[in-house]
Amino acid sequence: MIHYKKMRQLASFFLLLCPLSMTAQIVTNDSTQTIEEVVVKGFRVPGNVLASTPIQTLSHTDMERLGIHDMGDALKRFAGVQVKDYGGVGGMKTVNIRGLGAGHTGVTYDGVQV
Repeated sequence: MIHYKKMRQLASFFLLLCPLSMTAQIVTNDSTQTIEEVVVKGFRVPGNVLASTPIQTLSHTDMERLGIHDMGDALKRFAGVQVKDYGGVGGMKTVNIRGLGAGHTGVTYDGVQV
């Protein structure tokens, strides 16, 4: 018990001395430094980027040229798109992009969400 009491007193003594031995740096010189002018040059990537997500489009003339008559066939032409067909012509189809699932994929036709 005596050993524990002495350790506690010794720890308290060091804790009291620690704040007394600390000093802050005193700055006596209020000078400022200047650096040379910096010129930043860049370039713009051509194209109209209006969204942070990639957008792929297929025009009506492209669809006629490729002989596409079905929305599912048109979607199969896009990169990373998988179309699952349940029921043939007029049946339900699900679309996902790079495995994200149909809930995370949006398809619009002439500005209307399909």
